[in-house]
Amino acid sequence: MRLIGDPTTLALELSPPDEGDTGLRAVRVFVCGTLVTDQSTQAYVPQLLRSLHADTLRARATPETPDARLTGTPESVFRTLLSGSPALTGLDHCRASATARFLDWGSPTDHLLAYLVPGPRLLCARREGGRILATALPKHRLITTLTDAARDLETNYTVFRDRTRT
Repeated sequence: MRLIGDPTTLALELSPPDEGDTGLRAVRVFVCGTLVTDQSTQAYVPQLLRSLHADTLRARATPETPDARLTGTPESVFRTLLSGSPALTGLDHCRASATARFLDWGSPTDHLLAYLVPGPRLLCARREGGRILATALPKHRLITTLTDAARDLETNYTVFRDRTRT
């Protein structure tokens, strides 16, 4: 397994490509020093690549200055993005919540809700509730982690992709 990023903030651990080139790779995700992936760690590489590229664009667009409406404890910011608050109502809430969504990487992270908020800060919790993991992420390190993971997947994943072209 290859570790990309810093497990104390955000890291991905990627398995080598499987010999049968099924299009799946084992992916383990760490947030705040905690392994957040469950038993289902198999990700479909084409979908994971699209998600990593989308999150890289989102990270680049995330302001480094905190949004006054999204300040406070990790729990209050998470609640605001999840269900709204007087600070964010209606369309503003929908935009902020959709723009901040993060870690939608398929089966390894389907059980998680995560948001990347201006600062940037990563807030992550299980969908069924529980402790919210929160960490500040230097923007350049976040982008490097995402692009390095995508590069690893692209570099070590050619046979299946070439075989499926028409």
